[in-house]
Amino acid sequence: MKFIIVLATVLAAAVAIPADTYNPKYDNFNAVELSENTRLLKSYGKCFLGEGPCTAEGADFKKIIPEALKTKCGKCTPKQKELVRIVIQAFQTKLPDVWKQLMEREDPKGEYTQSFNDFLSGKVYIFKMKFTFTLALVLLAAEVYSYETQADNIDLDAIMANDDHSRALLHCIIEKTTCMEITKHEIDIIQDAITSECVRCKSHQKARLHQFLTGVKDRFPEDYKILRQKYDPENKHMDRFEKVLREYVQKNKN
Repeated sequence: MKFIIVLATVLAAAVAIPADTYNPKYDNFNAVELSENTRLLKSYGKCFLGEGPCTAEGADFKKIIPEALKTKCGKCTPKQKELVRIVIQAFQTKLPDVWKQLMEREDPKGEYTQSFNDFLSGKVYIFKMKFTFTLALVLLAAEVYSYETQADNIDLDAIMANDDHSRALLHCIIEKTTCMEITKHEIDIIQDAITSECVRCKSHQKARLHQFLTGVKDRFPEDYKILRQKYDPENKHMDRFEKVLREYVQKNKN
């Protein structure tokens, strides 16, 4: 993978503001939706290459590409870095010709290739949240940009229709008990999804998470409190995470 650019800020930020990070207003940009929309990706590619019009977001991203490239997205927040990796993967796999043109345009001598390879591979992406909440999050963006989990195969409708079964699943998730469907891998995904506000969730995963949480919140309030404490001990992410799920479901009701 040579050079990694544009998109190293795509979704990463708006025009830099006087601060140590880029403007956070695009932290909730739907990177997964963009990565799955080839037509929209082409539009962004033309914008960056100066071959087509830019949306407001595209114009903002385009302005900070040179700096972000040279600094390995140094002013990106952790969440912005995650969004960047998702979109880069989409360009590299779905629009390789556009990606090649972007490489040639932004780094013709390959001066920043190695540092951005490190950034993409995750060597600079293990970080600690402030205070006591620590999350080791390594994204292999060159290989995967959305969650793959065996829990997707669970018959959630049947489970949520039965109090005993839904309580049992909740106990697996908060690790009161163990079960085959909820492995350490699934636990890590849940932690990551809550912290990142489901930025890597597939559409059906958002719907299923919303169905589960709304189903257990009122029926098992004490266990629900344990879930919140386990995955968000500082109470910084859970409300926003649930809001993202709720808004997604409301938007896609029909």
